Amino acid sequence: MRKIDRFLQYLEYNAISENKATTDCGLSQGLIHQAKSGKSDLGAKSIDKILIKYQNLNRDWLLTGRGEMLKENIPESETISIDRDILRTIISQQETIHSQQKMLEKLINANDQKNARPEDLAGCADATGA
Repeated sequence: MRKIDRFLQYLEYNAISENKATTDCGLSQGLIHQAKSGKSDLGAKSIDKILIKYQNLNRDWLLTGRGEMLKENIPESETISIDRDILRTIISQQETIHSQQKMLEKLINANDQKNARPEDLAGCADATGA
C-alpha cells in the first residue's frame, strides 16, 4: 500500500474530503489526484504539512504501514493548533534548509574535486546568505 492510499484511508475514516484536506494542509491543487492515479506519491514536504495538520495521524503508519493509523489517545490540551501563517513559515524554512543543504553538497563536491571552476561555485554566496 502506498502512502497516498494510507492517507486516503485516514481521510475516509475521519470523513474528510480530499478538497478539504488539500485546503487544510496547504497542499498543491491536484496533488492528491496525481498521487491516486499513480503519477506520483506523497513527498516529504506534503507529508510534513499533513502531519502538522492531522496530529493524531501516526507518522510511522503513514510512511511505512507499520503500527496503528492513529496515535494513542492525545488529550486535546496537548495538541498544537497551528494557523496557516505559521505553517507557511515552517514550510518556507524547510525549503531554505533544503536549498542550503544542496548548496553545501555542491561546495563539498567542488572542494573534493580540487579542480573547481568559478562557475561551479556560482550562486553559493547568494544561497548561504553571505
